[in-house]
Amino acid sequence: MMPELGLYCIILAVLVSLLQSLLPLRGAARHDSGFIQAGRRLAYAQFGLVTAAFLTLMYCHVTDDFSVMNVALNSHTTKPLIYKISGTWASHEGSMLLWVFILSLCGALMARGITRDVTDIHSLIRARAVGVQGLMGFGFLCFILFTSNPFARVWPAPENGHDMNPLLQDPGLAFHPPFLYIGYVGFSAAFALAAALLLTREAKAEDLRLLRPWVLAAWSSLTFGIAMGSWWAYYELGWGGYWFWDPVENAALMPWLAGTALVHSLTAAFRRGALMRWTILLSILCFSLSLLGTFLVRSGVLTSVHSFAVDPARGVFILSLLALAVCGALTLYGMRADKLPESNLFSPLSREGAMLANNLFLCTACATLITGTLYPLLLNVITGGIISVGAPYFNSTVLPLLIPVAALMVIGPFLDWTEQRPGQLLRILMPSLTLAGATILLTLYVQGFHSVFGLVGFGLGIWLLAGTAQDGLRFKANLMPQLPRLLAHGGLALSILGMAGSCFSTEQNLSMQVGDRAMAGAYRLSFLSTQDAEGDNYSATRGLFQIEKDDQPIATMQPEQRLYTIQGMPLSHVAIDTTAMGDLYLALGEAERDDAGHIRYAVRFHVNPLTVWIWIGGAVMAAGGLSGVGQHLRRSRTK
Repeated sequence: MMPELGLYCIILAVLVSLLQSLLPLRGAARHDSGFIQAGRRLAYAQFGLVTAAFLTLMYCHVTDDFSVMNVALNSHTTKPLIYKISGTWASHEGSMLLWVFILSLCGALMARGITRDVTDIHSLIRARAVGVQGLMGFGFLCFILFTSNPFARVWPAPENGHDMNPLLQDPGLAFHPPFLYIGYVGFSAAFALAAALLLTREAKAEDLRLLRPWVLAAWSSLTFGIAMGSWWAYYELGWGGYWFWDPVENAALMPWLAGTALVHSLTAAFRRGALMRWTILLSILCFSLSLLGTFLVRSGVLTSVHSFAVDPARGVFILSLLALAVCGALTLYGMRADKLPESNLFSPLSREGAMLANNLFLCTACATLITGTLYPLLLNVITGGIISVGAPYFNSTVLPLLIPVAALMVIGPFLDWTEQRPGQLLRILMPSLTLAGATILLTLYVQGFHSVFGLVGFGLGIWLLAGTAQDGLRFKANLMPQLPRLLAHGGLALSILGMAGSCFSTEQNLSMQVGDRAMAGAYRLSFLSTQDAEGDNYSATRGLFQIEKDDQPIATMQPEQRLYTIQGMPLSHVAIDTTAMGDLYLALGEAERDDAGHIRYAVRFHVNPLTVWIWIGGAVMAAGGLSGVGQHLRRSRTK
């Protein structure tokens, strides 16, 4: 009975979302308060229905209702409770329901700002945006209902399920998708508000303030989600790295790059009236790239641990939604963009000029990323040829474009609006530039020309960190308004330093048996023992290693080789010893007997300098964006 209740909620939500897409748009066009308020209530109703459906699917997972195909394919009675809950969104069908849940939440929150005053321009803009949100909700709810029903039954019901992919049975992957989806879908609010502004003849540059909390919240969540996914790949996949330039990873990075550009252009737009048309276009592109990522992950065109294996019909449906949303929004932009006000020209050496240059580099990097991700797919479709575009391409094309972005983040805050004198700017920047140059020379002395990106990264990270500190000292008497920028820029500096440190990582592959000692660079590994261990749904061989440096014990590490019993899948669970200066990273491979009959294990040992700062920096960046949301909400309440 419960699955049918969830399905009925989805059917009702389809009907409600259709009405939501019509009534508030009509009401805003005619300044009819009745229609506008009806749209407001429909947004609440859609959120309530989708929430009920989502909680129903979660209930089915927690109670092991294997008569529901989604539960049978992605759960098992022995699975820990946290993974039964996260199993709700671990499948294609469940994750799409999570997507629509967040979409309906955005619509309901936006509807809260609608008033009965039909002369309130912001209320009319929100009403139109709620209508656009309803239209998007209608499209995705139809997609769920007709191609991805999460409540489809299986008969006879199996006694136990097939279990979830062991790679996904991890706390990082339990929370990583919701943060990503809040980021992806959060940009739908910017998309809807941009369309609403294009439909509003009286829209002005200051009305772009309505976008600010949505853009910052979406960008912050996407930042944290990407960082969490990178952290998961680092400690769970066992290869010692944190970013593989996997197409699905790229699908998350594309809207993040465009969103970073939007955050900066939005500031120039509502404060100075500059770049308003560009900001509206970026708002459309951010969500369009989120939809593109959804297509790549769910269409079946990619094979990845991150992707969902689905049939082509679903891919065609999503591609149609993408085409309708993008073409419709860009057509509206083409018809209405020239009606939007724009400010006078500004000097290239000004804060507006720095933000525009920042945007150009970010968008060029995004376009380069899209080219490298999609070109192999298009080539395969057109010619049947197969090529691989991997890390060498992206490292040599995307990363160089992001170096000036970080440099402009140092320079920009010290520029005046409209125009800045070059000599004055150089005097301001000289202390941080000197420190950055000294850092490069010191790194060169210690490490040599081991890694050009490492040298540049250390210099750039220190320059950005020092510049951000210098920027903060200027406002020490009134620091809070500057806090979002300082945290975001400072967090990026920490991440850059962590990435630069990873360029100097070392790796040692060993074959060891219990009792062996081996040297790995400056470290001595002693393989002390193994023991059997049991988890809720896996068995494991756990190794015990002692790590020494300069004849002094510095760490005891216990990597595992796990076997998940339901799927019979082996998985290495690494041991990581983390300090502020770096990680010791130890992975235990499968056992083999040598010619003498001894059991030997493949052991991989990494020394990864400063790696933890990559994720600390990501968390600090996300905190910066959220502090901006908080400031906006506090200002709104005081008005």
